[in-house]
Amino acid sequence: MFDTHCHILPMVDDGSFSLEESLNMIKMAYQDGVRAMIATPHKNHPIDFRPQDSVMNSFQLLKASVLDLYPDFDLYLGAEFYITDDYIEVVKKSREELVINSTKYILIEFDREVKYERMSEVVHELKIQGLRPIIAHAEMYPDLTKKPDKACELRNQGALIQLTSASINGKRGKKIASFCETLLKKSSVDFVASDAHGDQHRKPLLGSSYQKVVELEGEKEAEKIFIKNPQMLIAGIEIYTQKLETGNKNSPSSKKKMMAMMTAIAVATLFIIGTGARISQSALMEKAEGASQKTTQQDQNEQDDQSTQSATEISEAYAVESDGAGEAAPSAQGEPGTEAAKAAIESKYYQKLKSLEGSYTGELESIVGNMRYAKNNITDEALLATTLEAYKEEIFALESQSDNNVYAALYDMQNELEEYDFEVSKVQACRDEYNDIKMKKQQEYINKLG
Repeated sequence: MFDTHCHILPMVDDGSFSLEESLNMIKMAYQDGVRAMIATPHKNHPIDFRPQDSVMNSFQLLKASVLDLYPDFDLYLGAEFYITDDYIEVVKKSREELVINSTKYILIEFDREVKYERMSEVVHELKIQGLRPIIAHAEMYPDLTKKPDKACELRNQGALIQLTSASINGKRGKKIASFCETLLKKSSVDFVASDAHGDQHRKPLLGSSYQKVVELEGEKEAEKIFIKNPQMLIAGIEIYTQKLETGNKNSPSSKKKMMAMMTAIAVATLFIIGTGARISQSALMEKAEGASQKTTQQDQNEQDDQSTQSATEISEAYAVESDGAGEAAPSAQGEPGTEAAKAAIESKYYQKLKSLEGSYTGELESIVGNMRYAKNNITDEALLATTLEAYKEEIFALESQSDNNVYAALYDMQNELEEYDFEVSKVQACRDEYNDIKMKKQQEYINKLG
């Protein structure tokens, strides 16, 4: 097993207080079946833990000692990043110190009384920064435990969910254990970790929670949560999440499985292109039925012409503000040329999103075509179910990739606007609209296909 959240480093926070204690924690974890661990010392926490050593020195010291005692035990470095009002500035200054094993994954925690809306906002902002947030000990936030669907929705928005081993085992009360079971049954748990702080209390043990997950959801789900997902996390590989519940996964009805697939199809094709260039409902239905036509060469040529025109507009707009040396001379908003330059930048990124839309529409149509062919030609029910499941996973992966590319484009757009001191409200508007449309379309397709 793989422990993805543990305060194992000696003398840096409220976890282990000595190298001896850290090694004893490693011994306990090893005997419990753990073979890899991510050290996640507190970062940006409002409490001053008065560290007696630097995180890197502590990590190197522990890693060398572990290598001598347990050669087959792997230790990695990450952090548990506390969200404060200035968290974005902290991320920009100290990104490498906050992410897990130099990947894009970042383990985050909030004040216990945080509201869902704040958590959702943070998830969006971190995604714009090119990061994939993991919500630590999700069961410890009352606003989520009262309504588990809120945790599922954060996951829909791109966050990954981590639960604590002791919570699953009922050591933090029946209500919290019930919340954990609800998320497990919804396949909405990505990691289970010890969040260990010592060898006497909050110990680094995962074995009993692994068995609990096996009892509730089966060996395959337990392996995914405790082994496969952590391996992908450390390697920096994209962890794809199924965003819609498909019913009882042990005996799913064909209708519910197809509903989830078709909803994913709807969501995967949504790209915000200004205020009017989104795929219409009728077009989505045509795609789902395999009846839509591919983009013509004329359309592609027009798109290329528009991109060229956009680049020209930017150059001309900047020239108005230029000092003659061929560089833009940013000025206060409202002076001649400023609005034109701002509009040109926005137009450039709308065209980029438009191009992404065309690319993914083509990939989507190919998958849908394969699904239709399978439904019409495979008579064996078991084989058909397996085949459609594989195509469904392709659609979910396409949707996740769509999210990543949209947020990357919006991040670049924001940076370019800020470079010339332009306000960036359009970025926020596009991001909010993108997520609003996804939510509305999901419900629309559930209603139509349900």
